Amino acid sequence: MAGSGSSSMSTKWPNQGAAGKRGIRVLLEDKKHPKKPEFWIYFWGGLVLGAGLGAWISWGMYHSWWAFSAQTGAIALVTGYLAGKWQDPFWPW
Repeated sequence: MAGSGSSSMSTKWPNQGAAGKRGIRVLLEDKKHPKKPEFWIYFWGGLVLGAGLGAWISWGMYHSWWAFSAQTGAIALVTGYLAGKWQDPFWPW
């Protein structure tokens, strides 16, 4: 084998080179940044869930309407953003 002139280190694989590296980079970028339509679908679902959760949490905490609304809105926005960012892992069922 040593005298045959070919080694496994110099073998070119079909995915090596500029096209192969670009393909891996695009795949990784898709993992980091979700597609826009999917983000918004999950965002709206999380926003509704977060509004319900926020209302439940802040219902007994505040006696003023603006504080109740502000906390409910903040929890809804955070939950909506996280649901859109994490997508399927956010929903365990």
